[in-house]
Amino acid sequence: MSTTESTPVSATEQTRLALRRQRVILVCIRMLAIVAILYAVAAFVSPWYRLTVSFTHSLPARLWLVAVGRLPQRGDYVAFRIPPNRFYPSDHGGFLKIARGVAGDQVTRQGRKFFVDGKYIGAAKTESLNGLPLEPGPVGVIPPGEWFVWTPDVDSFDSRYADIGWIRQDQVVGVARPVL
Repeated sequence: MSTTESTPVSATEQTRLALRRQRVILVCIRMLAIVAILYAVAAFVSPWYRLTVSFTHSLPARLWLVAVGRLPQRGDYVAFRIPPNRFYPSDHGGFLKIARGVAGDQVTRQGRKFFVDGKYIGAAKTESLNGLPLEPGPVGVIPPGEWFVWTPDVDSFDSRYADIGWIRQDQVVGVARPVL
């Protein structure tokens, strides 16, 4: 027979732990209520707005409201469908990035360093997190109806890479705003 020793917990400590559990539960319930309300509102106005969730660390929020059909301006967060590529299936739900370059902007590259209208925005990595080689994305003048999308995160999979390239208007879902 084994014996286990347990440290006695005082009544004060038990009360403190119980209160902490209650606070955590209340915070979770509040967050679920907020998300449920937002989903209900989005369902009501779904032809014009959608809620989407982001699980990446390269964006400042997890829950986003997308204005469907709105075209991005420079600096807007844009929701878009990615082109089929070796990293994501063609039916992937989509991406959220920042519209960093717009029609008429000049994208240049020095080695693997990318510039939009002469402003350095970041370097393209040589290989993915899985170790697969990455080819740099397109350069030149961004044509009408296309965008250079990007986030400042070093691991962002964006227009710096040929697998994504510039985003065409038919790929754009809409402009996104952070909610939570």
